Amino acid sequence: MSKRGQTKLLGNPRPDLEQLFRQGQKGYSGADGCLSFPLSKGRDLWMFGDTIVGGRNHPEPLVMPRNSVGVLHSDRKGSREFSFHWKEKKGVPYDFFDPPKSGQWLWPGTGCLSEDKIFFFLRRMRTDMGGQSEAFHFAYAGPWVIRVENPKDNPDDWIQTPLEVELPRSVMWGSASFADPDGYVYLWGGASGRRGAGIVVARTPAEQLHRGRADRWEFFHRKGEEVVWSRETSRLATIIPETPSEISLSYLKKRKLYLIVYGNWKKNLVGLRVAKNLMGPWSPYLQVYSPPEPTWCDQYFCYASKGHTELDPTETELIITYMCNSHDIWRLTEDDRVYYPRFISVPLDEVEKVLTDI
Repeated sequence: MSKRGQTKLLGNPRPDLEQLFRQGQKGYSGADGCLSFPLSKGRDLWMFGDTIVGGRNHPEPLVMPRNSVGVLHSDRKGSREFSFHWKEKKGVPYDFFDPPKSGQWLWPGTGCLSEDKIFFFLRRMRTDMGGQSEAFHFAYAGPWVIRVENPKDNPDDWIQTPLEVELPRSVMWGSASFADPDGYVYLWGGASGRRGAGIVVARTPAEQLHRGRADRWEFFHRKGEEVVWSRETSRLATIIPETPSEISLSYLKKRKLYLIVYGNWKKNLVGLRVAKNLMGPWSPYLQVYSPPEPTWCDQYFCYASKGHTELDPTETELIITYMCNSHDIWRLTEDDRVYYPRFISVPLDEVEKVLTDI
Protein backbone atom coordinates (compact mmCIF):
# COMPACT_ATOMS: atom_id res chain seq x y z
CA MET A 1 0.00 0.00 0.00
CA SER A 2 1.56 3.24 -1.06
CA LYS A 3 0.96 6.70 0.37
CA ARG A 4 1.24 9.39 -2.25
CA GLY A 5 2.74 12.37 -0.52
CA GLN A 6 0.22 12.51 2.32
CA THR A 7 1.22 15.66 4.22
CA LYS A 8 -1.85 16.30 6.40
CA LEU A 9 -4.83 14.50 7.82
CA LEU A 10 -7.82 14.45 5.51
CA GLY A 11 -10.64 15.15 7.96
CA ASN A 12 -12.20 18.59 8.42
CA PRO A 13 -14.71 19.61 11.14
CA ARG A 14 -18.38 19.93 10.17
CA PRO A 15 -20.00 21.92 13.00
CA ASP A 16 -23.02 22.62 10.78
CA LEU A 17 -24.09 18.99 11.11
CA GLU A 18 -23.68 19.02 14.88
CA GLN A 19 -26.60 21.44 15.10
CA LEU A 20 -28.93 18.56 14.22
CA PHE A 21 -28.34 17.19 17.72
CA ARG A 22 -28.46 20.47 19.60
CA GLN A 23 -32.03 21.45 18.87
CA GLY A 24 -33.24 19.77 22.05
CA GLN A 25 -36.13 17.74 20.65
CA LYS A 26 -37.94 15.87 23.41
CA GLY A 27 -35.29 16.89 25.95
CA TYR A 28 -32.41 15.13 24.16
CA SER A 29 -29.13 16.46 25.60
CA GLY A 30 -26.49 14.15 24.12
CA ALA A 31 -25.58 10.48 23.72
CA ASP A 32 -22.80 8.18 22.62
CA GLY A 33 -22.78 5.21 20.25
CA CYS A 34 -24.12 7.00 17.16
CA LEU A 35 -24.33 4.17 14.62
CA SER A 36 -26.60 4.85 11.63
CA PHE A 37 -28.04 3.10 8.60
CA PRO A 38 -30.83 3.91 6.11
CA LEU A 39 -34.33 2.58 6.74
CA SER A 40 -36.02 3.98 3.63
CA LYS A 41 -35.76 7.01 1.40
CA GLY A 42 -35.64 10.05 3.64
CA ARG A 43 -35.43 8.01 6.89
CA ASP A 44 -32.14 7.02 8.52
CA LEU A 45 -31.98 5.18 11.83
CA TRP A 46 -29.45 6.19 14.49
CA MET A 47 -28.62 3.98 17.49
CA PHE A 48 -27.40 5.55 20.73
CA GLY A 49 -25.93 4.22 23.94
CA ASP A 50 -26.16 6.13 27.22
CA THR A 51 -28.44 9.07 26.46
CA ILE A 52 -28.76 12.29 28.45
CA VAL A 53 -32.37 13.45 28.68
CA GLY A 54 -33.08 16.77 30.36
CA GLY A 55 -30.49 18.67 32.34
CA ARG A 56 -28.03 21.00 30.64
CA ASN A 57 -30.20 23.62 28.91
CA HIS A 58 -33.51 21.90 29.68
CA PRO A 59 -35.76 22.57 32.66
CA GLU A 60 -36.37 18.85 33.27
CA PRO A 61 -34.07 16.95 35.68
CA LEU A 62 -31.28 14.96 34.04
CA VAL A 63 -31.81 11.21 33.56
CA MET A 64 -29.82 8.76 31.45
CA PRO A 65 -31.50 5.85 29.63
CA ARG A 66 -28.95 3.20 28.69
CA ASN A 67 -30.01 3.22 25.03
CA SER A 68 -32.21 5.13 22.62
CA VAL A 69 -32.77 5.55 18.89
CA GLY A 70 -33.33 8.45 16.57
CA VAL A 71 -34.73 8.84 13.08
CA LEU A 72 -33.20 11.46 10.80
CA HIS A 73 -35.88 12.70 8.42
CA SER A 74 -34.71 14.32 5.17
CA ASP A 75 -36.69 15.89 2.34
CA ARG A 76 -35.93 16.74 -1.28
CA LYS A 77 -35.07 20.31 -0.38
CA GLY A 78 -32.20 19.13 1.82
CA SER A 79 -33.72 19.96 5.20
CA ARG A 80 -33.09 17.47 8.01
CA GLU A 81 -34.74 16.94 11.36
CA PHE A 82 -34.34 14.33 14.11
CA SER A 83 -36.95 12.55 16.15
CA PHE A 84 -35.58 10.86 19.29
CA HIS A 85 -37.14 7.83 20.92
CA TRP A 86 -36.93 6.13 24.30
CA LYS A 87 -39.50 4.56 26.57
CA GLU A 88 -40.87 5.82 29.83
CA LYS A 89 -41.21 4.03 33.14
CA LYS A 90 -43.49 5.67 35.70
CA GLY A 91 -43.24 8.89 33.73
CA VAL A 92 -39.43 8.89 33.65
CA PRO A 93 -37.39 8.37 30.43
CA TYR A 94 -36.18 4.77 30.24
CA ASP A 95 -34.29 2.42 27.90
CA PHE A 96 -35.70 1.97 24.39
CA PHE A 97 -34.52 -1.69 24.41
CA ASP A 98 -35.66 -3.45 27.56
CA PRO A 99 -32.91 -5.20 29.55
CA PRO A 100 -33.09 -9.01 29.36
CA LYS A 101 -32.89 -9.46 33.12
CA SER A 102 -32.54 -7.53 36.35
CA GLY A 103 -29.07 -6.13 36.90
CA GLN A 104 -28.29 -5.93 33.19
CA TRP A 105 -28.75 -3.37 30.43
CA LEU A 106 -28.31 -3.28 26.67
CA TRP A 107 -25.82 -1.22 24.73
CA PRO A 108 -25.49 -1.01 20.95
CA GLY A 109 -23.98 -2.92 19.29
CA THR A 110 -24.92 -2.71 15.75
CA GLY A 111 -27.90 -3.30 13.52
CA CYS A 112 -28.88 -3.81 9.92
CA LEU A 113 -31.96 -3.83 7.72
CA SER A 114 -32.68 -7.14 6.00
CA GLU A 115 -35.63 -7.04 3.62
CA ASP A 116 -38.52 -5.78 5.75
CA LYS A 117 -37.06 -6.26 9.24
CA ILE A 118 -34.34 -4.76 11.42
CA PHE A 119 -31.96 -6.97 13.35
CA PHE A 120 -30.25 -5.33 16.30
CA PHE A 121 -27.15 -7.03 17.65
CA LEU A 122 -26.83 -5.61 21.14
CA ARG A 123 -24.53 -6.20 24.10
CA ARG A 124 -25.74 -7.33 27.48
CA MET A 125 -23.83 -5.42 30.15
CA ARG A 126 -23.71 -5.66 33.92
CA THR A 127 -22.17 -3.55 36.65
CA ASP A 128 -18.66 -4.50 37.72
CA MET A 129 -18.15 -1.97 40.47
CA GLY A 130 -14.80 -3.03 41.91
CA GLY A 131 -15.26 -0.36 44.56
CA GLN A 132 -15.28 2.34 41.88
CA SER A 133 -17.80 4.53 40.07
CA GLU A 134 -20.36 2.64 38.00
CA ALA A 135 -19.81 5.02 35.07
CA PHE A 136 -16.62 3.26 33.95
CA HIS A 137 -16.82 -0.13 35.67
CA PHE A 138 -18.99 -2.58 33.74
CA ALA A 139 -18.61 -6.03 32.25
CA TYR A 140 -19.80 -7.71 29.06
CA ALA A 141 -22.39 -10.41 29.75
CA GLY A 142 -22.94 -11.73 26.22
CA PRO A 143 -24.77 -10.87 22.97
CA TRP A 144 -28.48 -10.16 22.52
CA VAL A 145 -30.49 -10.06 19.31
CA ILE A 146 -33.76 -8.16 18.80
CA ARG A 147 -35.84 -8.31 15.63
CA VAL A 148 -38.11 -5.38 14.76
CA GLU A 149 -41.10 -6.55 12.76
CA ASN A 150 -42.42 -3.20 11.52
CA PRO A 151 -39.55 -0.75 10.82
CA LYS A 152 -41.72 1.46 8.58
CA ASP A 153 -43.75 2.51 11.61
CA ASN A 154 -42.82 5.13 14.19
CA PRO A 155 -40.19 3.60 16.53
CA ASP A 156 -42.57 4.18 19.45
CA ASP A 157 -44.81 1.55 17.83
CA TRP A 158 -42.14 -0.99 16.91
CA ILE A 159 -42.74 -4.63 17.76
CA GLN A 160 -39.52 -5.90 19.34
CA THR A 161 -38.93 -9.66 19.41
CA PRO A 162 -35.88 -11.06 21.27
CA LEU A 163 -34.25 -14.00 19.48
CA GLU A 164 -32.40 -16.80 21.19
CA VAL A 165 -28.76 -16.23 20.31
CA GLU A 166 -25.94 -18.75 20.44
CA LEU A 167 -22.44 -17.32 19.94
CA PRO A 168 -19.11 -17.76 21.76
CA ARG A 169 -19.15 -15.46 24.78
CA SER A 170 -15.39 -15.11 24.64
CA VAL A 171 -15.97 -12.67 21.76
CA MET A 172 -17.61 -9.27 22.27
CA TRP A 173 -20.04 -9.51 19.35
CA GLY A 174 -21.74 -6.53 17.81
CA SER A 175 -18.79 -4.44 16.57
CA ALA A 176 -20.41 -4.28 13.12
CA SER A 177 -22.97 -6.09 10.98
CA PHE A 178 -23.80 -6.29 7.29
CA ALA A 179 -26.75 -7.74 5.38
CA ASP A 180 -25.15 -8.92 2.14
CA PRO A 181 -26.92 -9.61 -1.18
CA ASP A 182 -25.42 -13.13 -0.98
CA GLY A 183 -28.20 -13.98 1.50
CA TYR A 184 -26.11 -13.91 4.66
CA VAL A 185 -25.98 -11.50 7.58
CA TYR A 186 -22.40 -10.99 8.75
CA LEU A 187 -21.60 -10.11 12.36
CA TRP A 188 -18.24 -8.83 13.58
CA GLY A 189 -16.88 -9.06 17.11
CA GLY A 190 -13.73 -8.34 19.06
CA ALA A 191 -11.66 -11.29 20.29
CA SER A 192 -8.81 -11.09 22.76
CA GLY A 193 -6.83 -13.38 25.02
CA ARG A 194 -4.24 -16.09 24.70
CA ARG A 195 -5.47 -17.13 21.23
CA GLY A 196 -4.73 -13.70 19.83
CA ALA A 197 -6.58 -10.45 19.28
CA GLY A 198 -8.50 -8.93 16.41
CA ILE A 199 -11.92 -8.72 14.79
CA VAL A 200 -13.52 -12.09 14.00
CA VAL A 201 -16.58 -12.72 11.85
CA ALA A 202 -19.68 -14.94 12.06
CA ARG A 203 -22.44 -15.28 9.50
CA THR A 204 -25.89 -16.81 9.33
CA PRO A 205 -28.44 -17.11 6.53
CA ALA A 206 -30.74 -14.09 6.65
CA GLU A 207 -33.74 -16.40 6.29
CA GLN A 208 -32.84 -18.03 9.61
CA LEU A 209 -33.03 -14.67 11.37
CA HIS A 210 -36.33 -13.96 9.64
CA ARG A 211 -37.61 -17.27 10.99
CA GLY A 212 -36.59 -16.25 14.51
CA ARG A 213 -33.38 -18.30 14.74
CA ALA A 214 -30.18 -16.55 15.87
CA ASP A 215 -28.42 -19.78 16.81
CA ARG A 216 -27.28 -21.04 13.38
CA TRP A 217 -23.88 -19.41 12.90
CA GLU A 218 -20.74 -20.35 11.07
CA PHE A 219 -17.38 -18.69 11.54
CA PHE A 220 -14.61 -17.21 9.42
CA HIS A 221 -11.45 -19.31 9.15
CA ARG A 222 -8.54 -19.32 6.75
CA LYS A 223 -6.93 -22.21 4.96
CA GLY A 224 -3.89 -20.59 3.41
CA GLU A 225 -5.31 -17.75 1.34
CA GLU A 226 -8.71 -19.44 1.09
CA VAL A 227 -11.70 -18.22 3.12
CA VAL A 228 -13.36 -21.11 4.93
CA TRP A 229 -16.65 -21.04 6.88
CA SER A 230 -17.18 -23.59 9.62
CA ARG A 231 -19.25 -24.23 12.73
CA GLU A 232 -15.97 -24.76 14.57
CA THR A 233 -15.45 -22.00 17.15
CA SER A 234 -11.80 -22.53 18.04
CA ARG A 235 -8.94 -20.66 16.38
CA LEU A 236 -11.12 -18.14 14.59
CA ALA A 237 -9.29 -16.11 11.96
CA THR A 238 -9.09 -12.34 12.40
CA ILE A 239 -10.10 -9.97 9.63
CA ILE A 240 -8.19 -6.98 11.05
CA PRO A 241 -5.63 -7.08 13.88
CA GLU A 242 -7.18 -4.42 16.15
CA THR A 243 -10.12 -5.00 18.49
CA PRO A 244 -12.14 -1.76 18.44
CA SER A 245 -15.41 -2.24 20.29
CA GLU A 246 -17.26 0.06 17.90
CA ILE A 247 -16.99 0.06 14.10
CA SER A 248 -19.10 1.21 11.19
CA LEU A 249 -19.17 -1.06 8.13
CA SER A 250 -20.56 0.25 4.83
CA TYR A 251 -20.52 -0.43 1.12
CA LEU A 252 -19.83 2.40 -1.34
CA LYS A 253 -21.86 1.31 -4.37
CA LYS A 254 -20.45 3.82 -6.84
CA ARG A 255 -16.85 3.18 -5.84
CA LYS A 256 -17.39 -0.57 -5.31
CA LEU A 257 -15.55 -0.44 -2.03
CA TYR A 258 -16.30 -1.69 1.47
CA LEU A 259 -15.42 0.79 4.18
CA ILE A 260 -14.83 0.48 7.92
CA VAL A 261 -14.33 3.41 10.27
CA TYR A 262 -13.05 3.11 13.83
CA GLY A 263 -10.88 4.96 16.31
CA ASN A 264 -8.38 4.42 19.07
CA TRP A 265 -9.21 6.50 22.13
CA LYS A 266 -5.89 5.83 23.85
CA LYS A 267 -3.97 7.22 20.86
CA ASN A 268 -6.65 9.80 19.96
CA LEU A 269 -7.09 8.49 16.41
CA VAL A 270 -9.96 8.50 13.91
CA GLY A 271 -9.30 6.38 10.84
CA LEU A 272 -10.54 3.91 8.26
CA ARG A 273 -9.77 0.93 6.06
CA VAL A 274 -11.20 -0.04 2.67
CA ALA A 275 -11.48 -3.33 0.77
CA LYS A 276 -12.79 -4.59 -2.55
CA ASN A 277 -14.34 -7.63 -0.90
CA LEU A 278 -16.22 -7.91 2.38
CA MET A 279 -13.79 -10.50 3.73
CA GLY A 280 -10.76 -8.49 2.62
CA PRO A 281 -7.93 -8.14 2.31
CA TRP A 282 -8.40 -4.80 4.05
CA SER A 283 -6.12 -1.85 3.41
CA PRO A 284 -3.76 -0.52 6.08
CA TYR A 285 -5.34 1.77 8.64
CA LEU A 286 -5.44 5.37 7.45
CA GLN A 287 -5.65 8.01 10.17
CA VAL A 288 -7.84 10.86 8.94
CA TYR A 289 -8.25 13.01 12.05
CA SER A 290 -6.90 13.72 15.50
CA PRO A 291 -9.65 15.18 17.73
CA PRO A 292 -8.71 18.38 19.56
CA GLU A 293 -10.98 17.86 22.57
CA PRO A 294 -8.41 16.07 24.80
CA THR A 295 -6.38 19.31 24.69
CA TRP A 296 -9.31 21.17 26.26
CA CYS A 297 -9.15 19.17 29.49
CA ASP A 298 -6.99 16.31 30.75
CA GLN A 299 -10.20 14.45 31.71
CA TYR A 300 -11.53 14.35 28.13
CA PHE A 301 -11.15 11.43 25.72
CA CYS A 302 -12.60 10.62 22.29
CA TYR A 303 -14.04 7.33 21.01
CA ALA A 304 -16.90 5.70 19.03
CA SER A 305 -15.76 6.82 15.55
CA LYS A 306 -18.37 5.87 12.91
CA GLY A 307 -18.93 6.57 9.23
CA HIS A 308 -22.34 7.65 7.92
CA THR A 309 -22.27 7.03 4.18
CA GLU A 310 -25.99 7.70 3.79
CA LEU A 311 -25.43 11.40 4.60
CA ASP A 312 -23.76 11.86 1.20
CA PRO A 313 -25.15 9.39 -1.36
CA THR A 314 -23.02 11.03 -4.07
CA GLU A 315 -19.98 9.47 -2.33
CA THR A 316 -18.06 12.71 -2.68
CA GLU A 317 -17.28 12.91 1.00
CA LEU A 318 -17.49 10.59 3.96
CA ILE A 319 -19.19 11.99 7.05
CA ILE A 320 -17.74 10.64 10.31
CA THR A 321 -18.85 11.15 13.89
CA TYR A 322 -16.93 10.59 17.07
CA MET A 323 -17.69 11.24 20.73
CA CYS A 324 -15.92 13.23 23.42
CA ASN A 325 -16.50 12.04 26.99
CA SER A 326 -14.98 12.85 30.37
CA HIS A 327 -13.47 10.67 33.08
CA ASP A 328 -15.03 13.21 35.43
CA ILE A 329 -18.69 12.61 34.60
CA TRP A 330 -19.85 15.80 36.30
CA ARG A 331 -18.19 17.79 33.52
CA LEU A 332 -20.92 16.48 31.20
CA THR A 333 -23.43 18.66 33.01
CA GLU A 334 -21.15 21.71 32.93
CA ASP A 335 -19.64 21.67 29.43
CA ASP A 336 -22.20 21.30 26.65
CA ARG A 337 -19.44 21.11 24.04
CA VAL A 338 -18.98 17.44 24.94
CA TYR A 339 -21.17 14.34 24.80
CA TYR A 340 -22.74 15.42 21.55
CA PRO A 341 -21.62 13.76 18.29
CA ARG A 342 -18.71 15.62 16.72
CA PHE A 343 -18.75 15.62 12.90
CA ILE A 344 -15.94 15.65 10.36
CA SER A 345 -15.90 15.13 6.60
CA VAL A 346 -13.29 13.28 4.55
CA PRO A 347 -12.97 13.63 0.74
CA LEU A 348 -13.28 10.13 -0.66
CA ASP A 349 -11.27 10.91 -3.79
CA GLU A 350 -8.33 11.76 -1.53
CA VAL A 351 -8.80 8.51 0.40
CA GLU A 352 -8.55 6.54 -2.83
CA LYS A 353 -5.43 8.45 -3.85
CA VAL A 354 -3.71 7.55 -0.59
CA LEU A 355 -4.92 3.97 -0.39
CA THR A 356 -3.92 2.13 -3.55
CA ASP A 357 -3.21 -1.45 -4.60
CA ILE A 358 -5.73 -2.87 -2.14
